Amino acid sequence: MDLRNYFPDSSPQKLVGIAVAASAVLLLLWLFMVSRMEYEPPVVTETPEDVRAQERRESVRVMMGKDEVVPAADERGSRLFMNAVTTFFVMMILLLGVWVWSK
Repeated sequence: MDLRNYFPDSSPQKLVGIAVAASAVLLLLWLFMVSRMEYEPPVVTETPEDVRAQERRESVRVMMGKDEVVPAADERGSRLFMNAVTTFFVMMILLLGVWVWSK
């Protein structure tokens, strides 16, 4: 897609600015969609081998005196959102760098 056909009197810097602005809008929409996404842990069907392996791990953990805390689904969902926010900021910094470079 050649943007010069749609904006015949625009300079390349202006076209890059339009592309960066469109990318920023898409990133904001993506972040909004991730914030509205509900995290559902995957449904796991356990086989008898999995149950035996889990029992062995738990018995070893009890013998060593260590308790493993499994995060709740809400905590995993908040981690997913925090990863998305981090990705959002990294992408915005890259877009800002492209915009500054084009100027």
